[in-house]
Amino acid sequence: MPHPTLMIILTLLILLIALPLLSLWTGKRIRAAATTPSAKLFRYARTIVILWSLTALALYALRLHNIDPTLVGLQPPHYWGELAVGLIPLIAPLAASLSRGQRALNNDYARALRAIVPADLPQWILFVPLAASAGICEEFLYRGFALNTLAAMTGSVTYGVVLSCIAFGIGHAY
Repeated sequence: MPHPTLMIILTLLILLIALPLLSLWTGKRIRAAATTPSAKLFRYARTIVILWSLTALALYALRLHNIDPTLVGLQPPHYWGELAVGLIPLIAPLAASLSRGQRALNNDYARALRAIVPADLPQWILFVPLAASAGICEEFLYRGFALNTLAAMTGSVTYGVVLSCIAFGIGHAY
């Protein structure tokens, strides 16, 4: 069995360095290449697998230290209506994309959006679980696991907040 501290450090290195760098690299590739529907579906699926794999790794690292995941924020909502409210950010873009309204956008911005935002039903079918996975996994990984682990390692909640937020931001710089 791996050393518990090594698993925590490995998970943090992936979250704070590898994942943000991968995101920057992927963003450059997306902007440079033509986006095909199959490439977009592959990116959605790959992102879902990466997010849940990292979440499982973080949960395993916590388990090795006998830390209950609820101590770092992994818990169900207090009111199940909160989940319904959380669907609004998923439904609003879907409704907007189905309205077929064309808006004048800067060409670079429009191209970047087309590379990421779903354009048809098969893409939406995979994008909805991607959005849910991102919300669940990223909140746990960055605002729960990384923040609390870094705060414990440095002895400062401020360092935990700043470092996890920087990594989260760079991870979304694409």
